[in-house]
Amino acid sequence: MNKLKFDSLYKFIVSIGLALISLPFVFGVWFLDSNDILMIKEIDLLELTNNAQEIIKTEQTYKLNIINNFGIFICIGVLLILIGVIIVIYGIIQWNNRVQKNENKSMELSNILMENQIRGMTKEEKEAKIKEEIKQYETDNQEPNNKMEYKERYIRYIEIQNEVIEKIKNVFKYNKIFEDIKIEKERYDCIIQRKYMDYIFEIKYVSDIKLIKSRLLKISSQTAKRQLTYLRDTKRTARSITIIIIDYIDDKIKLENKKLFDLVEQENKKKDYLERIIITDIKNLESELIDIKGDYND
Repeated sequence: MNKLKFDSLYKFIVSIGLALISLPFVFGVWFLDSNDILMIKEIDLLELTNNAQEIIKTEQTYKLNIINNFGIFICIGVLLILIGVIIVIYGIIQWNNRVQKNENKSMELSNILMENQIRGMTKEEKEAKIKEEIKQYETDNQEPNNKMEYKERYIRYIEIQNEVIEKIKNVFKYNKIFEDIKIEKERYDCIIQRKYMDYIFEIKYVSDIKLIKSRLLKISSQTAKRQLTYLRDTKRTARSITIIIIDYIDDKIKLENKKLFDLVEQENKKKDYLERIIITDIKNLESELIDIKGDYND
């Protein structure tokens, strides 16, 4: 018994329970199915050999005893069913507990392996990443004219990212959060470590909402790529979420840019919200994050 694996052991216990539950029913079916022997005529019995007569008389005797003590056999049957149910429940609970412990150990090991892969971005790496993103959302006539103008945009970008991170921390306060990190060669703004599915957040700031539409397919492609890269590097599943912050958004702006928001919704539905793009302002961000958390709450 000690050599049995835990899953085989508890499967065996459950099998015993099921056998005890089925035993009264099997006995009942057998008893009712072979009752013809009680109805045999004496003339037919006398035509049989002595040995056959003895066997039939013996069987008739114990079947009559069962009928005479039917109440006792009913009680035994009910008792066997109850014992079987208890054994089945015990086996399932113990098996489930062992599986859960193994799952927790596996998850803990996965978390440790992931954390060992994480490296914080240097100041230079973070600045380079933001600079790339600023260029991505600027048109030719919006490129910074001088170092001072670029510095102002850079500072604003940093402020937005910090505000978004704070709101993420507030909504996901019971989860472990990593910000401004690298895993292998990929850079991440924010990763939330969760039990069954991690969340990858990419934070972008755009001064003009009209700049998003022409870049939507590229954003969607980058969102999908981050998810696949993360799975490849960490062997962990994740939702990849791109948050695009604009300075202000209301119903009028949404109506004026309805096609854009409809396209974003189509992209999100297409990927079953595992890869998600959000366009919002800081004021409405927290409600969006709460919706995201509720989608796959673990």
